[in-house]
Amino acid sequence: GGGHLASAVAVRDCLESHTPPRPAGDGPSASGDASLDARLAVDMVDVGKLVEAGILGPVLSSIAPFSGDDVYNFFMKQGQYGLAAAATDVGMSSIDRNAEALVKFFSAYLEKERPDVVVSYVPSLNVLLRRSLALTLPRVELLTVITDMESSPAHRWIDPYDPTPTQGGRQHTIVAGGARLHAQAWEAG
Repeated sequence: GGGHLASAVAVRDCLESHTPPRPAGDGPSASGDASLDARLAVDMVDVGKLVEAGILGPVLSSIAPFSGDDVYNFFMKQGQYGLAAAATDVGMSSIDRNAEALVKFFSAYLEKERPDVVVSYVPSLNVLLRRSLALTLPRVELLTVITDMESSPAHRWIDPYDPTPTQGGRQHTIVAGGARLHAQAWEAG
């Protein structure tokens, strides 16, 4: 545990420190908000907490003593990889059973936040994020940065390409850092 967050923080820090100010009069951002600061603003969102709020509701998820990610990371730190895999299976099953509710929840969240781009460092949510963006902000790109060595059924980073506008496949870019991931991305379309 922790690799996804460390990767996200590194990219955020790099973007924030190396992005020049937008020239005056350059117009609003892609989201249409002319009031944005001229420098790039990067908001980090714990999508695990969003998933839990979408499934459990905001009140119940806010009072839970620990999250699914906390359980997974605890088992990983203890070297209990089988239990971590079981926790992943339970989480994936919950996501799959609640997919439509999560698309609605993510869509409402994205409509409120209006990002210019969404960058994901989490496996297994890309289809739901793509569908939510396609419904809410169809011009906004989803960029998935893979932090594992391959996509697998337990860690679904790469899903089959679906060019249907309501599925958002055309607006999804995958950063595949190794030869195996690169081949898997091409195989999936």
